[in-house]
This record gives sequence, C-alpha cells and structure tokens, in this order.
Amino acid sequence: MKLLEWQNFYNYKRPHASLNGKTPNEKLLELEHLIPIQPDVTTKYWEKEVEIIPRNSKMYYRNR
Repeated sequence: MKLLEWQNFYNYKRPHASLNGKTPNEKLLELEHLIPIQPDVTTKYWEKEVEIIPRNSKMYYRNR
C-alpha cells in the first residue's frame, strides 16, 4: 500500500524540476496528442497486412 501511495504522490502531486515544475502526469497529458496509438503505427510503418500482437498479450503466449 505504501508503494501505491508513493507512486500516486510521485506521478500526480510532486512537481519535477526536469519537467519545469510539472508532474509526470501533467507532462503526459501535455504530450499525449503526439504519442501515436498502435493502429496508426501499424498502418503507417507495417508493409504487410499482418496484425501486430504485443508481447504482453495472451494471444502471444498462447501461440508460442
């Protein structure tokens, strides 16, 4: 429980000098529109019509 409290404080309440006084969450929200979502990346950079399955998905481990 203490770790979750610390993570919440660190990411949502504590200003960071390296982020010009913003919290990591505030910086993420500021840059969120620049972060591509997976279908956009797949469409733009994948030459084949193959679905990209993230390694952490159940499907990835089931097919191995």
